Amino acid sequence: MKRANFYILIGGATSISLLVVLIALIIISPTLSKKSRQALPDIDFHIKKTIPQDSFASITIKDFTLKELEKSKELEVIINAKECNFIHTSDMVMCTHVTCTLFDHKNISASLKTDKAFVNRTQKAIFLSGSVLGHMKDLIIHGSDIYYNFLQQTLTTDKSIMYTHPDFSLCSHQSFIDLKNNRIEMSNGVVSEFTMHDKQQQP
Repeated sequence: MKRANFYILIGGATSISLLVVLIALIIISPTLSKKSRQALPDIDFHIKKTIPQDSFASITIKDFTLKELEKSKELEVIINAKECNFIHTSDMVMCTHVTCTLFDHKNISASLKTDKAFVNRTQKAIFLSGSVLGHMKDLIIHGSDIYYNFLQQTLTTDKSIMYTHPDFSLCSHQSFIDLKNNRIEMSNGVVSEFTMHDKQQQP
């Protein structure tokens, strides 16, 4: 049996009928795209290799705000954290109680919250560790261990994740989000639930 992937294109009016939502937003394909497979990172490698276990000397800053701006693409990420640890001999910053807001042309493309995050300043990447709550347009995201690539504008995870919309919910064990093209690709045990709205009877 082939595994089915769901592709979601985000945007447009939310008041359109469920049938149009099904046709326009969801496409089923047998395998993850080559681009998505390449974008999915080895999270263990990033964490273990970037932070040597014997070099945790660090500087701690309370109530810290970290900004990254890419002027040529008009991209920006703002990280607000209760506490940040800048690790000696490493480009990694460990943050706790984190709110990560992603901007594209000064518009919020996504907002993510987690108890712990690791920011790689050299690779311009963020690993949101543990449980993650996010908002993206009309979707609410419940997931864990999500990796954000600033330059590629992608969010990836190989853990269980759920997307909730007023008209439907989708969950899977692997997901790839392309923020530039407003596209979500889901694979590995995709489950969907839809809400059927009764048409109001004419008097």
